[in-house]
Parts: sequence; structure tokens; C-alpha cells
Amino acid sequence: MKINPEEYTEILFRYKSEILEKEVEEILWAEKKDVEKGLYKLHSIPFYGPKIATGDIFHATIDINEKCLIYRNTIEESGNSIIQILINETELSQDEIISNFEELLCKVEIVDENFFSMQVPSTKNYAVINKVLEEYVQKQILGYA
Repeated sequence: MKINPEEYTEILFRYKSEILEKEVEEILWAEKKDVEKGLYKLHSIPFYGPKIATGDIFHATIDINEKCLIYRNTIEESGNSIIQILINETELSQDEIISNFEELLCKVEIVDENFFSMQVPSTKNYAVINKVLEEYVQKQILGYA
């Protein structure tokens, strides 16, 4: 999807990543909902695990020092979930693993050849996705958070 700057904007997120065990910054795309009130709807899939998911409505304000919009707090949760997945050395390719999740209607953002983030829509039965994840974990193919 091509991002229309009239409808979407970039937002800076700062948070402690439990995966990386350090403070991180991530710039994500958000749909403009009510700019005057500072309300946005997350469009991107976060890479490193802030407590926000695609589709959530959140508040952001301009930081004068940074000269950009910065995430402040989540206003309304979408019910979607974000999972970070680290692929171990395996005979399965990342494409094969991602394809299996996409067949289950999950959306994916690739970080590198061994790491990706995945959105599980609120309309999807999480237990089905969790079963697939746990099967991969049992086979030592991947780990997830």
C-alpha cells in the first residue's frame, strides 16, 4: 500500500524493548484521525514490542526538541496482537514460515532474515496462531514474544 501523506504521518515511539532489553526508538506510520486533538490510528506493525498494536488509537504530540510527533499514550485498543518472532537455524526458510502465518491471515513486517514482527487480527482465533507457534517452538524452529 502506498502511504498518502494527507491521510498518514510518521510518529516516533520510544520504549523499553523487552526483546532487546534496552531503550529503543522506532518510527511508525499512523492514520490521522483527529490531528487537532492529537489522535492517530497505528498503521505499521511495531518491530520491537511497545505496548501498542496495529489499529490502536493513540495520542501523540509534537516534541519541539525532536521536531516530530511523539507517541504519548494509547487511547483505545483494537484487540489486535503483535508477536515478535526470532527464527533459529533451521531448514525452513523465513518465507515458508511467514507464508504459513499469512495463510492464517496474519500480516508480517520483516526486520531481517531471522526476525520479523507479526500482527494477529482481533478477528482471528488467537489459539489457532498460538498452536502453530508452539509447534514451531517444540521443533526448535523459532522463539517468540
